[in-house]
Amino acid sequence: MEGHSMRLILCDIDGTLVNHHGGIDDNLIPALRKVMKSSRVGLISGRDASSCLGIYRVLDLNGLVVAEHGSHVLVEPEKDDYLGIINGYDAKRKAEIWKKVEKLACIDKAKLYMVTLYLEGHPLNVLSEYRALAEKVRMILPEEDVLATPSGVDILKRGVSKATGMKMVLDHFRIKPSEVMFLVDSWGDLDAAKWLSENGGKVGVVNSDDKELLDEMRKLNSIFAKKKHSAGAAELLEKLG
Repeated sequence: MEGHSMRLILCDIDGTLVNHHGGIDDNLIPALRKVMKSSRVGLISGRDASSCLGIYRVLDLNGLVVAEHGSHVLVEPEKDDYLGIINGYDAKRKAEIWKKVEKLACIDKAKLYMVTLYLEGHPLNVLSEYRALAEKVRMILPEEDVLATPSGVDILKRGVSKATGMKMVLDHFRIKPSEVMFLVDSWGDLDAAKWLSENGGKVGVVNSDDKELLDEMRKLNSIFAKKKHSAGAAELLEKLG
């Protein structure tokens, strides 16, 4: 994709830019530096804003942050703007949800505008267990959006998602979807990937052992890395270089 027209590259964090154990591939930072000569690079994640900003600064990015699956959007993260744009729960509603689900699993108390449940010990890649937990949550909270991921169950204000967060930042910066690439690795990225693909954008998919997920991603306007995780993200960015 030499001479690409991508004004914005949005990257998922866990399993994409960062390996599940927190490391990054040696080729990632050089690939980011090359792409950032002509494009903004930002983050879009289920992590809380503080955690996203830590990664943003370590990688010295130049774009924006969509945190908590679109519940918290920081359009100028370099100004340490923790307030940003709030799309998620207020404190009262979050406390109400905590009370209803606290006996089901552990609660991630770092999340400010959504609720995340996780199993004790933070086991990784237990999507089937989290899907079962998500079904229990949906029965208790039918009015909320509930998303199962490999690392937990995310409870979101109805209508809030990575896709809505993505739309918001594109409107803010007056960027067309066709000028955006989204680097992904999991089911939690699928709604935003579908929206972007349907509107002319490009999806970059790191390799995965989840063949069902890869089959879904093949239905989109996607390119695929041969490598997994951070090495796959570097491979995709190098194709843009």
